[in-house]
Amino acid sequence: MSERTSFDAAEAALRALRMPDEADLIVAVGAHAPSTDCRNGYVSITIRRGKDEATSEAVHLIDAAYLARGKLNAMERKREAEKAEAAMEQEKVK
Repeated sequence: MSERTSFDAAEAALRALRMPDEADLIVAVGAHAPSTDCRNGYVSITIRRGKDEATSEAVHLIDAAYLARGKLNAMERKREAEKAEAAMEQEKVK
């Protein structure tokens, strides 16, 4: 497989990773050498959605992506909860 073919395949995979509700999906991926915790090595992925960014590691890239997206979803839920709480506080003041 040529280097161009490898990059084309990686590009297609990256496009497929973007979820329909995501305007942008900025991804940084790393492949790491074996360690005492993971004898076959592991991968890491950093996903940026809007201003939020999350990094996760796993043996398989898809698992790392799911974990990172879970972190991003949690950030969004926390921000929404804080916004709702602030709105309730404003209502109490009135």
